[in-house]
Amino acid sequence: MNACRAIVHLRCYLLVDRKGIFSDFSGISRNSKLLIVGSFLGNLALGLVFTDLSYFLHTVRGLSIIYAGLLFTMEGVVASILSIPLGLLSDKKGRKGVIIYGNVALGIGIIVLALATSLYLLIIVAVIVGAGDAAFSSSQGAMLSELSSVEKRTAAFSLNSLMLNGAWAGGGFMIYLVSPLTRFGVSTLDAHLFLYVALGIATVASTVFFLGISERKSGGNIEKREPMTSKTKDVLTKYILSNVGIAVGAGLFIPLMSQWFNYKFQVPDTISGPVLGVASALLALSALIAPALGRRMGLINAMVVTMLASTAFMVLIPFAGSFGLSATFFIVRSLLMNVSGPLSTSLIMGIIPSNQRGVASGITSIFFRMPNSFSTYPGSIMLKEGRYRLPFEIAALLYVVSIVSFYVWFRRVKLPEDSLSDAVTTIH
Repeated sequence: MNACRAIVHLRCYLLVDRKGIFSDFSGISRNSKLLIVGSFLGNLALGLVFTDLSYFLHTVRGLSIIYAGLLFTMEGVVASILSIPLGLLSDKKGRKGVIIYGNVALGIGIIVLALATSLYLLIIVAVIVGAGDAAFSSSQGAMLSELSSVEKRTAAFSLNSLMLNGAWAGGGFMIYLVSPLTRFGVSTLDAHLFLYVALGIATVASTVFFLGISERKSGGNIEKREPMTSKTKDVLTKYILSNVGIAVGAGLFIPLMSQWFNYKFQVPDTISGPVLGVASALLALSALIAPALGRRMGLINAMVVTMLASTAFMVLIPFAGSFGLSATFFIVRSLLMNVSGPLSTSLIMGIIPSNQRGVASGITSIFFRMPNSFSTYPGSIMLKEGRYRLPFEIAALLYVVSIVSFYVWFRRVKLPEDSLSDAVTTIH
């Protein structure tokens, strides 16, 4: 009931907003749009890789399934380790060059990943893709913040979230093109190679969008970088601590949902897979309401309300009596949780000084990805032991602690877009 009331509350806020949901997206700068559109194809390729690589390497290529897990681990570890140094580099030398390197490395890496048959070459490519991922993730958000006006920063991050979530979902659905290709006499291997290589080439080609961006030469990222102040460190520390619980909780069950549905409801991945794909596609829609909700309620209140409502639906997932109802709870939970994503990014980019946003992005990335990755293993043990509710119960506890901590520390923060006459207040 509390979750339902929260949904009604959000709906009422949006209905009385006379400006409308889409009005927030008008006025986003040309440079911001170039950055967002240029990011689409690389994330489309990543969506394909993270959805299909294990199947491609094991079933199509005939390699051990262990190799796929090793490659994902290598990519994640390298991306986490390099996020901070590449963030520092973008703060010092400029973000445009770092983003271009990341995009080109990602595109070439995906092409070689498809063509390589040697384990050693695959590991090297995983390192390259991880480095490209780190370069991109540590700089893209910081650059988007600098290219956006204060009033349109949240809208820009919401549009970015819309595009990236849509790209990841689209990448997952790209695999359905294999079947039509095989009907024309193309082998299964060649059909997969065509998709991987085509997306890799398209990713490299999308660099042209980044080349068209006019980076601010007088901006904070080009000027001499000063050490972080104690206030900035305090803000980052509290932001990271309030997100660690969410990272750990999400890792306990989200990567394992297709297997969880199989254990709980004996549903094969041929059914749960498309449902999860639809959930990923719908995540993009959550970005549409984020700017209006943040403007109407304020960033902090909007984040807290949507995260609490999402947690309530998450708790209901293992108690549902059917696959359809459980999947519905999961989809609603994902939609609500991802409303807070662009708001959260806009918040931290608005608080951190411009010449330190790159390293801040790297730090927040490593402290989210590492615990998120490591918590999946204990989550799989719980499933194997038949404790299907426990991952959600632990995750809910971690979520509540994180959300309450976030509200206590950031409740008095005012960003310029919340009220142009207000200054940013101290974090408590």
